[in-house]
Amino acid sequence: SKMKRMYGFTDDELNGLLRVFGLSAGDGMESPYLIKVKGEDIMEDYAVWVRTIEELKNRTGQPILEFVSIDMMEITYGIRGLRRLLGMAVARTRREGNLTIGIVGPGVEHVSKRAAALSDIHLKLIRDHGTPLLYGCKPRTALYAVEIDQASPYPLPRLTQMT
Repeated sequence: SKMKRMYGFTDDELNGLLRVFGLSAGDGMESPYLIKVKGEDIMEDYAVWVRTIEELKNRTGQPILEFVSIDMMEITYGIRGLRRLLGMAVARTRREGNLTIGIVGPGVEHVSKRAAALSDIHLKLIRDHGTPLLYGCKPRTALYAVEIDQASPYPLPRLTQMT
């Protein structure tokens, strides 16, 4: 698989450790790590999410790393549903010692501000003259250029502080 070639994961590792949530009305893609939800009832879908996290955590004995498309959550469940979900997810993440990375695209500042207010760390990735730049808003950090180390057998990000 492409993930195996790019990042060094075996198919068994991907199938055992990766979970991707998608709407059941999606493109018909099937995969052992794809979890389909209806996208209609936020509490029903959140229960599936929590069960999946608990299963992974019980099997591995390790904290869970989650990536969440916050703007997609707003599109699917609306701003009220998103606010409810964010509050529950942040409390669960802190209680269980997991790491949740919320990703918000441009153009949805109201969503970004809400997520930033709930987070312990808020990073921004921008592009200036074609160069990806990363900096911390909470806590405030220096500005870093984001590069990919081509010498590595798989894509490895490298941060270079801008002075």
